[in-house]
Amino acid sequence: MTLGEKLSKLRKENNYTQEQLGEVLGVSRQAISKWESDVTYPETDKLIRICKLFRCSTDYLLIEDENCINQNISICKLLPENQLLMIEVSKYIDMLFSYQRKNAKTEALKEKILNEIIINVNDLLLQGVDEIDALKKVKESVTKEERLIDGNQVTDIHEYLVQCSYSVLLNCTLFWIFSLPLLFVKYAPICYIGLVLTLIAAIFYIFQSKCNKKTNTFALVSILESKKRKKTIWRLWGIFFSVSVAVKMAVLFSSNLWFGRPIEITGPYSLINIVLPFYVPLLSVFIPITIGSFTNLLIKNEKRYNNEEKR
Repeated sequence: MTLGEKLSKLRKENNYTQEQLGEVLGVSRQAISKWESDVTYPETDKLIRICKLFRCSTDYLLIEDENCINQNISICKLLPENQLLMIEVSKYIDMLFSYQRKNAKTEALKEKILNEIIINVNDLLLQGVDEIDALKKVKESVTKEERLIDGNQVTDIHEYLVQCSYSVLLNCTLFWIFSLPLLFVKYAPICYIGLVLTLIAAIFYIFQSKCNKKTNTFALVSILESKKRKKTIWRLWGIFFSVSVAVKMAVLFSSNLWFGRPIEITGPYSLINIVLPFYVPLLSVFIPITIGSFTNLLIKNEKRYNNEEKR
């Protein structure tokens, strides 16, 4: 009996409809139907929940030869559909789509890739390829175009970290330079903080640049998630700066406005004392600029990737 046949048998013996079982497991009725038809396979966490629900072992569901279960043999004959291996495939596909929103487009592509991998795995196993090698090969066969769905960018993590560390170093240096005027007033510690951050960023950049590039450093990075973070951090900074300015104005000028007195600027020193309380929170703009640069680097890498694909 296949996994799907066993699942259907257990469901009926326990008086569950496909829809009821789907509600218990948090999936649709169509997903249960596909499992029972051996079209697709349950994810690992769903498989464990099924075993707990029906009080059976994973060996019972996954292993074809029941004698293997009774004899406690560690390596047993896989089902014709190679379902033990398909569990690993399902986990891999879930990882690919972990940052994606669940909608019809992503689910359709997910199913398409899964079915394609299942066919390729079976073909390789029939050719006598080892299971681990077969899984490795089909993972590599998943095209980059399929991975680039809804902003998912295949990125060289090592190169991306080097670019990000350089961006951090550049912005820390600019922060330190723009904080130098504070060295001569009561806000001097901010300048020292800028210097320390610059030195730390420089050390991190050198470390990232000099360390050996490891193999297989490519991974999926979500541009959509990065863009959301960029918008969020700019909104938070806007709120912070607006509140800071409002508080500073209330502290400095509330009495003048209340009593109708003019704001007097007697000289450069007086002007500096008025401007400095607003200049300090303005320096924090380098935080959203730095975080936003990470998104810009992803977009730049995406354009370069697309140009290379066209060649």
